[in-house]
Amino acid sequence: MSGEPQDIFRDERGRYKPGFNTGITRRMRIAAKLEELCHEFFPSGGESRMDASRLRLAAQHYFTAETCRDPVVAQRATLNIFCPSLSRRLRHAHQ
Repeated sequence: MSGEPQDIFRDERGRYKPGFNTGITRRMRIAAKLEELCHEFFPSGGESRMDASRLRLAAQHYFTAETCRDPVVAQRATLNIFCPSLSRRLRHAHQ
């Protein structure tokens, strides 16, 4: 997750090339995080579809927590990973 995939969108001066798309880089970074989580939790493979979807959701929450600027959003993103029911109750309490 050190940013190597983003180098394909930059020229030699470090400026973004005309085809730069933040959505593509976001998906690439989430996919890299998902691969990292898959290797961590299932080193020999064998995860089910349910496991894969949960890991994808966890990768999305980790990405949100790593990239957001608001500490409350970061805390809620990581809270969604570890305790989704508590996160829902807190979200409804603040509305």
